[in-house]
Amino acid sequence: MASESDTERKRLLFEDHLNRIAYGHISFELYRAGFEFGLYDLLKKKPGLRLEEVASAISLRPYPAEVLLIGVAALDLVRKEGDKWYISEEFGKHLDSEKYKEFRISDADYMHRIVGPAARTLVDSLRAEKNLGLPELYGPKAANFYEELGKNEAHFASFTRRMSALTRLNIEKVAANPIFGQKKNVLDVGGNTGYLAIEITKHHKATRATTIDLPVVIGKTEALFKKSENSSRLAAIGSNIFTEKLPRGYDCIVFAHFTPIFSVSRVKKFLADTFEALDSGGCVCLYNGHADPNKPGSAFHGIFGAYFEFLAGGAGLYHEKPSYMAWMKEIGYAKIEVHPMDFNEALLIGHKA
Repeated sequence: MASESDTERKRLLFEDHLNRIAYGHISFELYRAGFEFGLYDLLKKKPGLRLEEVASAISLRPYPAEVLLIGVAALDLVRKEGDKWYISEEFGKHLDSEKYKEFRISDADYMHRIVGPAARTLVDSLRAEKNLGLPELYGPKAANFYEELGKNEAHFASFTRRMSALTRLNIEKVAANPIFGQKKNVLDVGGNTGYLAIEITKHHKATRATTIDLPVVIGKTEALFKKSENSSRLAAIGSNIFTEKLPRGYDCIVFAHFTPIFSVSRVKKFLADTFEALDSGGCVCLYNGHADPNKPGSAFHGIFGAYFEFLAGGAGLYHEKPSYMAWMKEIGYAKIEVHPMDFNEALLIGHKA
Protein backbone atom coordinates (compact mmCIF):
# COMPACT_ATOMS: atom_id res chain seq x y z
CA MET A 1 0.00 0.00 0.00
CA ALA A 2 1.34 3.44 -0.96
CA SER A 3 2.32 5.69 1.91
CA GLU A 4 0.78 9.10 2.39
CA SER A 5 4.05 10.71 1.27
CA ASP A 6 4.07 8.58 -1.94
CA THR A 7 0.49 9.54 -2.66
CA GLU A 8 1.27 13.22 -2.17
CA ARG A 9 4.34 12.96 -4.39
CA LYS A 10 2.27 11.38 -7.20
CA ARG A 11 -0.33 14.12 -6.80
CA LEU A 12 2.29 16.85 -7.08
CA LEU A 13 3.97 15.22 -10.07
CA PHE A 14 0.64 15.04 -11.87
CA GLU A 15 -0.08 18.64 -10.89
CA ASP A 16 3.21 19.65 -12.54
CA HIS A 17 2.32 17.61 -15.63
CA LEU A 18 -1.11 19.25 -15.77
CA ASN A 19 0.34 22.74 -15.43
CA ARG A 20 2.75 22.14 -18.31
CA ILE A 21 -0.34 21.37 -20.40
CA ALA A 22 -2.58 24.12 -19.02
CA TYR A 23 0.12 26.72 -19.63
CA GLY A 24 1.27 25.04 -22.81
CA HIS A 25 1.48 28.25 -24.84
CA ILE A 26 4.04 29.62 -22.41
CA SER A 27 5.75 26.23 -22.03
CA PHE A 28 6.28 26.00 -25.77
CA GLU A 29 7.65 29.52 -26.12
CA LEU A 30 10.07 28.91 -23.24
CA TYR A 31 11.23 25.70 -24.94
CA ARG A 32 11.66 27.52 -28.26
CA ALA A 33 13.48 30.41 -26.59
CA GLY A 34 16.05 27.95 -25.25
CA PHE A 35 16.97 27.11 -28.85
CA GLU A 36 16.70 30.71 -30.00
CA PHE A 37 19.23 31.93 -27.43
CA GLY A 38 21.51 28.90 -27.73
CA LEU A 39 20.94 27.99 -24.08
CA TYR A 40 20.87 24.22 -24.55
CA ASP A 41 24.05 24.10 -26.62
CA LEU A 42 25.74 26.37 -24.08
CA LEU A 43 24.93 24.13 -21.11
CA LYS A 44 25.95 21.00 -23.02
CA LYS A 45 29.34 22.51 -23.85
CA LYS A 46 29.85 24.33 -20.56
CA PRO A 47 27.92 22.60 -17.76
CA GLY A 48 27.85 24.17 -14.32
CA LEU A 49 27.64 27.84 -15.28
CA ARG A 50 26.21 30.37 -12.83
CA LEU A 51 23.38 32.76 -13.70
CA GLU A 52 25.61 35.71 -14.56
CA GLU A 53 27.80 33.51 -16.77
CA VAL A 54 24.78 32.10 -18.61
CA ALA A 55 23.32 35.59 -19.08
CA SER A 56 26.55 36.94 -20.52
CA ALA A 57 26.99 33.97 -22.87
CA ILE A 58 23.47 34.23 -24.35
CA SER A 59 23.48 38.05 -24.49
CA LEU A 60 20.70 38.63 -21.95
CA ARG A 61 20.55 40.62 -18.73
CA PRO A 62 20.48 38.46 -15.57
CA TYR A 63 16.75 38.92 -14.93
CA PRO A 64 15.46 37.71 -18.34
CA ALA A 65 18.10 34.95 -18.31
CA GLU A 66 16.78 33.79 -14.93
CA VAL A 67 13.19 33.85 -16.25
CA LEU A 68 14.28 31.59 -19.11
CA LEU A 69 16.31 29.24 -16.92
CA ILE A 70 13.61 28.77 -14.30
CA GLY A 71 11.01 28.29 -17.02
CA VAL A 72 12.85 25.56 -18.93
CA ALA A 73 13.83 23.94 -15.61
CA ALA A 74 10.10 23.55 -14.92
CA LEU A 75 9.93 21.66 -18.22
CA ASP A 76 12.76 19.31 -17.11
CA LEU A 77 15.06 20.56 -19.89
CA VAL A 78 17.68 22.01 -17.54
CA ARG A 79 18.38 21.61 -13.83
CA LYS A 80 19.94 23.67 -11.06
CA GLU A 81 22.38 22.30 -8.51
CA GLY A 82 23.29 24.87 -5.88
CA ASP A 83 23.87 28.02 -7.92
CA LYS A 84 25.00 26.19 -11.07
CA TRP A 85 23.00 25.22 -14.15
CA TYR A 86 23.15 22.04 -16.25
CA ILE A 87 21.33 20.53 -19.23
CA SER A 88 19.05 17.69 -18.11
CA GLU A 89 20.54 14.25 -18.71
CA GLU A 90 17.87 12.90 -21.09
CA PHE A 91 17.46 16.11 -23.07
CA GLY A 92 21.21 16.33 -23.44
CA LYS A 93 21.30 12.79 -24.85
CA HIS A 94 18.59 13.67 -27.37
CA LEU A 95 20.57 16.69 -28.54
CA ASP A 96 23.69 14.58 -29.13
CA SER A 97 22.19 13.75 -32.52
CA GLU A 98 22.58 16.66 -34.94
CA LYS A 99 19.72 15.29 -37.06
CA TYR A 100 17.42 15.16 -34.05
CA LYS A 101 18.45 18.64 -32.90
CA GLU A 102 17.80 20.09 -36.36
CA PHE A 103 14.35 18.49 -36.35
CA ARG A 104 13.50 19.99 -32.96
CA ILE A 105 14.73 23.46 -33.95
CA SER A 106 12.91 23.48 -37.30
CA ASP A 107 9.82 21.96 -35.69
CA ALA A 108 9.74 24.72 -33.07
CA ASP A 109 9.94 27.38 -35.80
CA TYR A 110 7.09 25.72 -37.75
CA MET A 111 4.92 25.45 -34.62
CA HIS A 112 5.58 29.10 -33.77
CA ARG A 113 4.97 30.55 -37.22
CA ILE A 114 2.17 28.40 -38.58
CA VAL A 115 0.66 25.70 -36.35
CA GLY A 116 0.31 27.73 -33.15
CA PRO A 117 -1.76 30.57 -34.64
CA ALA A 118 -4.03 28.03 -36.36
CA ALA A 119 -4.38 25.74 -33.32
CA ARG A 120 -6.74 28.12 -31.54
CA THR A 121 -9.41 27.01 -34.04
CA LEU A 122 -9.24 23.39 -32.85
CA VAL A 123 -12.49 23.37 -30.86
CA ASP A 124 -14.45 24.97 -33.70
CA SER A 125 -12.70 22.71 -36.23
CA LEU A 126 -13.73 19.62 -34.27
CA ARG A 127 -17.34 20.80 -34.14
CA ALA A 128 -17.42 21.66 -37.83
CA GLU A 129 -15.27 18.67 -38.87
CA LYS A 130 -13.37 21.11 -41.03
CA ASN A 131 -9.88 22.66 -41.00
CA LEU A 132 -10.84 26.17 -39.87
CA GLY A 133 -7.20 26.99 -39.19
CA LEU A 134 -6.72 27.34 -42.96
CA PRO A 135 -8.89 30.47 -43.40
CA GLU A 136 -7.60 31.72 -40.04
CA LEU A 137 -4.10 31.85 -41.54
CA TYR A 138 -4.70 32.57 -45.22
CA GLY A 139 -8.13 34.17 -45.52
CA PRO A 140 -11.63 32.95 -46.44
CA LYS A 141 -10.73 32.05 -50.04
CA ALA A 142 -8.00 29.58 -49.07
CA ALA A 143 -8.91 26.09 -50.28
CA ASN A 144 -5.75 23.97 -49.92
CA PHE A 145 -3.15 24.29 -47.19
CA TYR A 146 -0.25 23.08 -49.32
CA GLU A 147 -1.06 25.42 -52.19
CA GLU A 148 -1.18 28.33 -49.73
CA LEU A 149 2.18 27.29 -48.29
CA GLY A 150 3.65 27.41 -51.78
CA LYS A 151 2.48 31.00 -52.19
CA ASN A 152 3.98 32.20 -48.88
CA GLU A 153 7.77 32.23 -49.07
CA ALA A 154 8.44 32.40 -45.33
CA HIS A 155 5.86 29.72 -44.50
CA PHE A 156 7.04 27.44 -47.29
CA ALA A 157 10.66 27.77 -46.15
CA SER A 158 9.67 26.87 -42.57
CA PHE A 159 7.55 23.91 -43.73
CA THR A 160 10.25 22.59 -46.07
CA ARG A 161 12.97 22.84 -43.45
CA ARG A 162 10.83 21.04 -40.91
CA MET A 163 9.70 18.25 -43.26
CA SER A 164 13.23 17.73 -44.56
CA ALA A 165 14.49 17.45 -40.99
CA LEU A 166 11.69 15.01 -40.09
CA THR A 167 12.48 12.87 -43.13
CA ARG A 168 16.22 12.87 -42.30
CA LEU A 169 15.55 11.15 -38.96
CA ASN A 170 15.11 7.84 -40.77
CA ILE A 171 16.01 8.68 -44.36
CA GLU A 172 19.11 6.50 -44.52
CA LYS A 173 17.22 3.41 -43.36
CA VAL A 174 14.32 4.08 -45.70
CA ALA A 175 16.35 4.92 -48.80
CA ALA A 176 18.73 2.00 -48.24
CA ASN A 177 15.91 -0.55 -48.15
CA PRO A 178 16.61 -3.26 -50.75
CA ILE A 179 13.15 -2.84 -52.28
CA PHE A 180 14.30 0.30 -54.10
CA GLY A 181 17.26 -1.52 -55.62
CA GLN A 182 14.92 -4.23 -56.89
CA LYS A 183 12.82 -1.70 -58.81
CA LYS A 184 13.67 0.34 -61.89
CA ASN A 185 11.33 3.36 -61.61
CA VAL A 186 10.25 4.76 -58.25
CA LEU A 187 7.53 7.43 -57.93
CA ASP A 188 7.61 9.54 -54.75
CA VAL A 189 4.11 11.02 -54.31
CA GLY A 190 3.93 14.36 -52.51
CA GLY A 191 7.71 14.33 -52.16
CA ASN A 192 8.06 18.11 -51.81
CA THR A 193 11.70 19.05 -52.49
CA GLY A 194 12.58 15.49 -53.53
CA TYR A 195 14.97 14.67 -50.70
CA LEU A 196 13.85 11.03 -50.53
CA ALA A 197 14.19 10.59 -54.30
CA ILE A 198 17.73 11.98 -54.16
CA GLU A 199 18.69 9.59 -51.35
CA ILE A 200 17.20 6.59 -53.17
CA THR A 201 19.34 7.28 -56.23
CA LYS A 202 22.42 7.62 -54.00
CA HIS A 203 21.87 4.16 -52.51
CA HIS A 204 20.74 2.34 -55.65
CA LYS A 205 22.82 3.14 -58.72
CA ALA A 206 20.46 1.62 -61.32
CA THR A 207 17.20 3.06 -59.96
CA ARG A 208 15.42 6.08 -61.37
CA ALA A 209 13.30 8.21 -59.00
CA THR A 210 10.60 10.74 -59.81
CA THR A 211 8.96 13.17 -57.39
CA ILE A 212 5.39 14.29 -58.09
CA ASP A 213 3.87 17.22 -56.22
CA LEU A 214 1.81 20.36 -56.71
CA PRO A 215 2.95 22.73 -59.49
CA VAL A 216 3.64 25.51 -56.96
CA VAL A 217 6.21 23.25 -55.28
CA ILE A 218 7.83 21.35 -58.11
CA GLY A 219 9.99 24.21 -59.45
CA LYS A 220 12.04 24.09 -56.24
CA THR A 221 12.31 20.31 -56.57
CA GLU A 222 13.67 20.58 -60.12
CA ALA A 223 16.28 23.10 -58.99
CA LEU A 224 17.56 20.70 -56.31
CA PHE A 225 17.59 17.77 -58.74
CA LYS A 226 19.80 19.70 -61.16
CA LYS A 227 22.40 20.05 -58.40
CA SER A 228 22.41 16.31 -57.65
CA GLU A 229 25.22 14.10 -58.94
CA ASN A 230 22.47 11.68 -59.99
CA SER A 231 20.39 14.27 -61.87
CA SER A 232 20.18 12.01 -64.96
CA ARG A 233 18.16 9.52 -62.89
CA LEU A 234 15.92 12.10 -61.22
CA ALA A 235 12.74 13.69 -62.56
CA ALA A 236 9.98 15.96 -61.24
CA ILE A 237 6.32 16.18 -62.23
CA GLY A 238 3.98 19.05 -61.35
CA SER A 239 0.46 17.72 -60.86
CA ASN A 240 -2.58 18.19 -58.67
CA ILE A 241 -1.96 14.98 -56.80
CA PHE A 242 -5.22 15.38 -54.90
CA THR A 243 -7.45 15.15 -57.97
CA GLU A 244 -5.45 13.74 -60.91
CA LYS A 245 -4.69 10.09 -61.59
CA LEU A 246 -1.25 8.73 -60.81
CA PRO A 247 1.01 8.36 -63.86
CA ARG A 248 1.76 4.86 -65.17
CA GLY A 249 5.13 3.26 -65.83
CA TYR A 250 6.43 2.96 -62.25
CA ASP A 251 7.09 -0.32 -60.46
CA CYS A 252 7.28 1.25 -56.98
CA ILE A 253 5.09 4.08 -55.69
CA VAL A 254 6.02 5.74 -52.39
CA PHE A 255 3.96 7.85 -50.00
CA ALA A 256 6.31 9.32 -47.40
CA HIS A 257 4.82 11.38 -44.54
CA PHE A 258 1.79 11.84 -46.78
CA THR A 259 -1.18 9.57 -46.00
CA PRO A 260 -1.79 10.82 -42.42
CA ILE A 261 -3.05 14.07 -43.96
CA PHE A 262 -6.16 12.36 -45.33
CA SER A 263 -9.33 10.58 -44.24
CA VAL A 264 -9.48 6.78 -44.17
CA SER A 265 -11.59 6.76 -47.34
CA ARG A 266 -9.06 8.95 -49.15
CA VAL A 267 -6.13 6.79 -47.99
CA LYS A 268 -7.92 3.73 -49.29
CA LYS A 269 -8.50 5.51 -52.59
CA PHE A 270 -4.79 6.34 -52.87
CA LEU A 271 -3.99 2.68 -52.22
CA ALA A 272 -6.56 1.54 -54.79
CA ASP A 273 -5.35 4.06 -57.41
CA THR A 274 -1.80 2.90 -56.77
CA PHE A 275 -2.83 -0.75 -57.15
CA GLU A 276 -4.44 0.12 -60.48
CA ALA A 277 -1.38 2.08 -61.66
CA LEU A 278 1.09 -0.70 -60.81
CA ASP A 279 1.82 -3.65 -63.07
CA SER A 280 2.03 -7.13 -61.59
CA GLY A 281 5.12 -7.37 -59.38
CA GLY A 282 5.02 -3.70 -58.41
CA CYS A 283 4.72 -2.39 -54.88
CA VAL A 284 3.45 0.48 -52.77
CA CYS A 285 5.53 1.89 -49.89
CA LEU A 286 4.02 3.83 -46.99
CA TYR A 287 6.54 5.61 -44.77
CA ASN A 288 4.83 7.22 -41.80
CA GLY A 289 4.72 7.69 -38.08
CA HIS A 290 2.12 5.58 -36.32
CA ALA A 291 -0.06 6.22 -33.32
CA ASP A 292 -0.03 3.71 -30.48
CA PRO A 293 -1.78 4.98 -27.33
CA ASN A 294 -0.20 2.24 -25.19
CA LYS A 295 3.39 2.57 -26.39
CA PRO A 296 5.92 4.93 -24.76
CA GLY A 297 7.33 7.40 -27.26
CA SER A 298 4.19 7.76 -29.34
CA ALA A 299 2.88 10.99 -27.76
CA PHE A 300 4.07 13.00 -30.78
CA HIS A 301 1.81 11.08 -33.14
CA GLY A 302 -1.13 11.20 -30.74
CA ILE A 303 -0.93 14.96 -30.18
CA PHE A 304 0.22 16.13 -33.60
CA GLY A 305 -2.56 14.18 -35.29
CA ALA A 306 -4.91 17.02 -34.34
CA TYR A 307 -2.94 19.29 -36.69
CA PHE A 308 -4.40 17.41 -39.65
CA GLU A 309 -7.89 18.24 -38.38
CA PHE A 310 -7.61 21.97 -37.75
CA LEU A 311 -5.12 22.93 -40.47
CA ALA A 312 -3.49 20.50 -42.90
CA GLY A 313 -6.44 18.67 -44.38
CA GLY A 314 -9.44 18.59 -42.08
CA ALA A 315 -9.67 14.80 -42.03
CA GLY A 316 -6.32 13.13 -41.30
CA LEU A 317 -4.82 11.24 -38.38
CA TYR A 318 -1.83 9.10 -37.49
CA HIS A 319 -3.19 5.56 -37.56
CA GLU A 320 -1.84 2.35 -36.06
CA LYS A 321 0.16 -0.01 -38.29
CA PRO A 322 -2.46 -2.82 -38.23
CA SER A 323 -5.01 -0.40 -39.70
CA TYR A 324 -2.81 0.40 -42.70
CA MET A 325 -2.05 -3.28 -43.19
CA ALA A 326 -5.75 -4.18 -43.14
CA TRP A 327 -6.54 -1.52 -45.75
CA MET A 328 -3.74 -2.76 -47.98
CA LYS A 329 -5.06 -6.33 -47.76
CA GLU A 330 -8.57 -5.08 -48.46
CA ILE A 331 -7.38 -3.43 -51.69
CA GLY A 332 -5.66 -6.62 -52.85
CA TYR A 333 -1.97 -6.34 -51.96
CA ALA A 334 -0.82 -9.95 -51.63
CA LYS A 335 2.19 -9.60 -49.34
CA ILE A 336 2.87 -6.88 -46.78
CA GLU A 337 6.25 -6.19 -45.17
CA VAL A 338 6.78 -4.09 -42.03
CA HIS A 339 10.14 -2.40 -41.48
CA PRO A 340 10.18 -0.61 -38.08
CA MET A 341 12.12 2.66 -37.81
CA ASP A 342 13.17 4.92 -34.97
CA PHE A 343 10.75 7.49 -33.49
CA ASN A 344 7.76 5.13 -33.84
CA GLU A 345 7.88 5.27 -37.64
CA ALA A 346 7.75 2.36 -40.09
CA LEU A 347 8.07 1.56 -43.78
CA LEU A 348 5.17 -0.64 -44.92
CA ILE A 349 5.56 -2.36 -48.29
CA GLY A 350 2.60 -3.89 -50.11
CA HIS A 351 3.28 -6.12 -53.12
CA LYS A 352 0.95 -6.59 -56.07
CA ALA A 353 0.91 -10.21 -57.23
